[in-house]
Amino acid sequence: MDLNNSPYRYKYRTFSECGPRYKNEDTIGVVEMPEQGRSLFILCDGMGGHRSGDLASQTIVKAMNNYWLGNPKRQDSEKKIIDASNEAMIALNKKAYCGMGTTMAMIAIDGNMLHTAHCGDSRIYYSFEYGRFFCVNHLRDHIETTPEGWPYVAKGFVQGESRHIPEIHQFKKRLQTGGRFLICSDGVYNAFKDKEIEDLLKSSIGIDELTGVLHEGCDKAARDNYSAIIMEIS
Repeated sequence: MDLNNSPYRYKYRTFSECGPRYKNEDTIGVVEMPEQGRSLFILCDGMGGHRSGDLASQTIVKAMNNYWLGNPKRQDSEKKIIDASNEAMIALNKKAYCGMGTTMAMIAIDGNMLHTAHCGDSRIYYSFEYGRFFCVNHLRDHIETTPEGWPYVAKGFVQGESRHIPEIHQFKKRLQTGGRFLICSDGVYNAFKDKEIEDLLKSSIGIDELTGVLHEGCDKAARDNYSAIIMEIS
């Protein structure tokens, strides 16, 4: 896709599968606004241990998408992401169910600027063509432990709670041709070793083959729903 007022183009692929679970609680959303030079890619994963994770993830994706579409003149920024997240939290709290929760990971592109935002344990990996590999939140999954030793998601969209403000990163000067981004739920990255994901993103294979390898690996090894958005800057 071409973006007006941007030196970059991008292409992307997605998949979202139920895996061995009885239903898919992951949701993917993509908003493309070429006239504004703006795009949004978002993935949410309904939290285990909470009710109606599928509805929670769908609600947050829809609310974030609607915020982008409803504010076409507003440039992307950290404040915009926070405002959209607050609106999404309001939408979730209006749902009749109680205790729903979901993670969120997103990439927003605006011209030659890119923002990432995440809360929970859905991840964003990125790799640039000069060979260095980065994982935006590999070491910053928002998982903490209770005094009893039980892990829980410390950041996320959970009804009736205020822990939804995401961790936000901005890329401007470092956004470059050849860069690859992977947004994925834990069902994807738990099906691979970290080094395998690194090698795949740094490899010279095309985006379709890359998507196929990730999907096939999840088919064989995933223990959960598995969803991903794979994007390449050109």
